[in-house]
Amino acid sequence: MHYRIFYHQVNGNSEFNSFISSGIIVEDDAGNEIKRIYDVSTEFSALEKFVLSLNNDNVGPEHLDSMLDCYYSQHF
Repeated sequence: MHYRIFYHQVNGNSEFNSFISSGIIVEDDAGNEIKRIYDVSTEFSALEKFVLSLNNDNVGPEHLDSMLDCYYSQHF
């Protein structure tokens, strides 16, 4: 598995403006996208470190949700 970050615009409603957020793409070993998670964080440097740790620790996609829970508990 390989994880990488992508950036995208989140459109606001009448009360909020749009903003740039980052998400995570999960790829298999052949580089095929198997999952895309939108609007994970606007703390770009923290998410970059998180995704780097996912890749360094060879985290399987079955553990990604619990890892995201840990990320959110530390950053929100």
